[in-house]
Amino acid sequence: MLALGLLVPQLAAARNLALLVGVADYDEPKIRALSGPRNDVIQLWRHLSRHGFDAADITVLAEGLPQASDVPRPEAAPTRAAIMDGLARLAERAGPGDMVLFHFSGHGTTQPEAAPADGALPEAGGRDQVLLPKDAGLYDAAARTIRNAIIDNELGAALDRIRAKGTTVFVVVDACHAGTVTRSADVTRGVDAAALGTPQMAAGAAIPGPPRLPARAPQRGGTLRGAGAQAPAETGALVAFYAVDSWTPAIERAYPAPAAGLVAKPGADGAAQATFGVFSWHLLRALDSGRAASFRDLARMISLDMAAAAQLAHAPLPVFEGDLDRGLPGATTNGIRRFATRREGEDLVIEAGALQGFDEGAEIALFDGPLIDARPLGRVRLPGAGTGESRVPLVDLPPGSAAGPGGSLWAQMERPGVAFRFRVANVAPPEAAQAVARALEPREGTPAINVELVASGQPADLNLHLVDGRLWLVPAGGRLVQDPQAYGRSFSIPADAEPARLRNAVWGFARAANLVRLASVADMGPGAASGDVEISLELIRETDPAQLADPRRSCVPAARPSAPVSVDSGVAAPLAHCDTARLTIANRSERDMDLGIFLLDPLAGIDVPVRGWRQNGCIVTLPARASGPLVVRTTLTTWGKDGPSQTGLHRILVFALPRAGGIPPSLCHLIQRDVAAAGALRGGSGQRGFLDLLGRAALVAPGLRAANPFEAEDSAAGSVVVRQFSLDLLPPEARR
Repeated sequence: MLALGLLVPQLAAARNLALLVGVADYDEPKIRALSGPRNDVIQLWRHLSRHGFDAADITVLAEGLPQASDVPRPEAAPTRAAIMDGLARLAERAGPGDMVLFHFSGHGTTQPEAAPADGALPEAGGRDQVLLPKDAGLYDAAARTIRNAIIDNELGAALDRIRAKGTTVFVVVDACHAGTVTRSADVTRGVDAAALGTPQMAAGAAIPGPPRLPARAPQRGGTLRGAGAQAPAETGALVAFYAVDSWTPAIERAYPAPAAGLVAKPGADGAAQATFGVFSWHLLRALDSGRAASFRDLARMISLDMAAAAQLAHAPLPVFEGDLDRGLPGATTNGIRRFATRREGEDLVIEAGALQGFDEGAEIALFDGPLIDARPLGRVRLPGAGTGESRVPLVDLPPGSAAGPGGSLWAQMERPGVAFRFRVANVAPPEAAQAVARALEPREGTPAINVELVASGQPADLNLHLVDGRLWLVPAGGRLVQDPQAYGRSFSIPADAEPARLRNAVWGFARAANLVRLASVADMGPGAASGDVEISLELIRETDPAQLADPRRSCVPAARPSAPVSVDSGVAAPLAHCDTARLTIANRSERDMDLGIFLLDPLAGIDVPVRGWRQNGCIVTLPARASGPLVVRTTLTTWGKDGPSQTGLHRILVFALPRAGGIPPSLCHLIQRDVAAAGALRGGSGQRGFLDLLGRAALVAPGLRAANPFEAEDSAAGSVVVRQFSLDLLPPEARR
């Protein structure tokens, strides 16, 4: 009883402490000002204030925040001294059982590594990763550092002092070169080290990794240097989320219809926009959904939500490491969150929008109160949503649910929405832009893909570039690569090609993006937790140095294979030349399961992993309670018989459809070998449910039959189970 008496007060005294840093303006004019960090901090502060953090326990270091009751008052400007002092005070205040959140939103860069501490491994490429406070300056050759920069091992040591108190530390870095210290109409959150006078990398040097946090597994990006080197057994756990790996730029982007109190300005169309870091935006959406119970849940939801945003070839790929299975503070036990509503004119205004996952097409349940036992009043679909609120016309509400004077309605997300809209940024020259617009005009008998042309430089899913007489198509987040012998090369067609070639290529990218959107939303939907089908993916890597030394070798069974590495659904995993992905699917249900398995490449190619499946409708059937699982192996290469292969994001999508009737469906209409050959597309069949979704995505062929993962009334055949695995195929110089 003595031990219990000592334990209970200790747990009761546990606190959540936070240090939120948003660096938007800099004293050094060579460091570009940012817009998003202010909104990142404001919205995260609002979330923490509602979920287990007292206002007195949240320290904000930022400048230029609006003055309002629901906006934090910064304690100081985000200078180096203020940030390091804030971390030191956290180490003084924290105790056993507490949790500390450190969030940094701003710029990052690299500099030559100082002499490593005794016993420490040198940095990849000989460079440290650094964060840039407000007072960061130019490189000081005598001191061998950027003035007032925060070096990765400094940050790691500061976090170690907090963890030494038995405190769990959660680190979120939304800046470039974070990997483990990290941001188009989009703005990158990285600073070219050369602009600060920093010595450059030697030719052929390895790409620098992220700052070094204590590694838990060989995950992409490495680990904040110096952290955990001499950690005692009672050291608190560490969880680290980084906006990007070490070779992908972190970005910030404008989002429409800002919530009150955010920093906003008019966009190109005159409507107000608020800029956020892309990673912070999706982090906030996942947090505000209230559905994540653990850090691993949170990481998976962030990744799937980013995938649903239709990033194809080069999405900003976050890195997650540490004790991801730890419970998320403030998480509800039932995963349900309800939002208040109000009547405004002829609309019902829901106090939740895109930041809370209330997207166009989402199904919303209405209740007469906020508690779990409130009376259900019906459901409604959202016609659209802003950042912090959404509207439904009163005439669309279920009978008897309209909020009258003194009435009370509460909204709860039932099923996420999926909007099949594909934005294409046109070229700049007026004559060329007009030709593109004419080529993309809808034609009779063509698929009903919702392609929206926007001006050059505006946020888009696909960017068009007119260079050297060719029209180049570059997915969002990618870069224009013209060299046909380069890794990650871009797709192009002659500028004077027939309009149908451009139309087919754009439709090919749109179909691939829509398939990713559908899979991402379904993977987070009601069927995601089904126990009827077990779907897993493992990577097996070559570890033999002699084999790894040849980046152009033929792929044969690994001479020294690694232990299998499990890949989380939705969370991107790095893959190198000749690595093998092993997909395993087991059917535990009482029904036969028809499986559609598709491989997507960075240039919108969609295919099945086994050529013979095309003769069976691109379906493989797994009998009910099969004695063994289906195992599919696929090997990805960066070098083929014709030269460099397409590096970047490759995806494996799995659709498990419970058998409806005696005839399996055909899914071969989803195949497109490349974007240039994507012209044979067929529109939707007009059927409801899963078919209707495929139809609106221009992915369906007449006669396809499937269950629907979103509509409860269309569940005679059970729910479709969907899994999406993302594999980042790295060029040889990026493998470390």
